[in-house]
Amino acid sequence: MISLDDQSFVEVGYIRKGHGYKGHARVAIFDDWVADFNKQDFIFLQIDGYKVPYYIEERQSAKEIIIKLEHIDSVEALKKYHRTPLYLLEKDILHGAQQLESQSERSTLISKHIHDATLGDLGPIIRIDEYPQQEMAIIKGKDGNEVLIPLHPQLISEIDEQNGIVRMDLPEGLV
Repeated sequence: MISLDDQSFVEVGYIRKGHGYKGHARVAIFDDWVADFNKQDFIFLQIDGYKVPYYIEERQSAKEIIIKLEHIDSVEALKKYHRTPLYLLEKDILHGAQQLESQSERSTLISKHIHDATLGDLGPIIRIDEYPQQEMAIIKGKDGNEVLIPLHPQLISEIDEQNGIVRMDLPEGLV
């Protein structure tokens, strides 16, 4: 028997917010993973350091993806999962080899510090999210809120692998 601890997971999106009053959730699924997500009956949420499987009872896809997870039956029950990442088992991803390779390249930037030419050290990258326009590095701002930094090649001056620094020249007012 294989335990979930032995499995590899891929972050495919996150819960954005509630929809209605019965525990439905609006979710953001990263573009690379929409096809794989739509074929799954289960999704995993990280809760207290563990990946916990949830059965997807309902799925709607109009302008955005809305799902209803088993055992989450109210707006109040869903609130504690806002901004919670969604995971799939790597073995369940059908077309993902190319995306996994790309994601692996992106993950090498996680924990590197972003240094702006004007502002200096902005802090470490805590994750990288993919948006339709471009990839965004997420850092913790001085006020504790998440700050999105565009990872556009024209903004990156240098990636110093040895010292763990991404040197950037960011537009004034971005941070």
